[in-house]
Amino acid sequence: MKKTLFGIIALLFCTLASAQEFKINHGPYLQNMGSDEVTVYFTTSKEAFSWVEVIGDKWTKPQRFATMFAGQYNAYNKENRVQITGLRPATKYRYRLVSKEITEYRPYKVTYGDSIATAWEEFTTFNPKQQSLSFVLMNDGHDKPQKVKNLLGKFPLTNVDMVIYLGDMTMDISIHRLRYSQRTSLLFPSEATTKCAANLHANTWTSSAVPTTASTTSHTSAAQPS
Repeated sequence: MKKTLFGIIALLFCTLASAQEFKINHGPYLQNMGSDEVTVYFTTSKEAFSWVEVIGDKWTKPQRFATMFAGQYNAYNKENRVQITGLRPATKYRYRLVSKEITEYRPYKVTYGDSIATAWEEFTTFNPKQQSLSFVLMNDGHDKPQKVKNLLGKFPLTNVDMVIYLGDMTMDISIHRLRYSQRTSLLFPSEATTKCAANLHANTWTSSAVPTTASTTSHTSAAQPS
């Protein structure tokens, strides 16, 4: 009887997991904004191949940016850091996230599922000639979203150039690093120009969007899924 019950529970769990909606469940966050680049951070609910499309300035057609590692696209993952380069200072751009679910990932065989795309959002690169800068700096959230919400409620984030979110974000580094960021991501308005996370505490993970030294960005003008 116990074995039968366990089998039913396991089957139900697998069914629910497979029925989970494929979506972008975290982000986009604009990080490491500069005068000629920005990094877009986001996660998906299932393993996928994801990229960012950008329009603006000299780019009248969507440009596709995707992260590569050792000559291969970063794929079959949920966490994405895509660096957008070749931008111009003080220039407005439009961007969106595109992702293709990967239902099977084996040597010489990749099977794709659903494709999704977000609405077009906007950002403006930093102006190096700007005379002043406004920002909000906060820290020590310690896995307490209500505390973060109360702090954010004291400032009009839509009127600042950036938000600097310091550690500690969580109480224990052994907790999965996305657990806390997912709980607090909805607290930041999408209109805020830039979201930054910097780690000044030794025991805290941050959502820093700096790629590893072996990572590169692939940039193509053909922005349609293949």
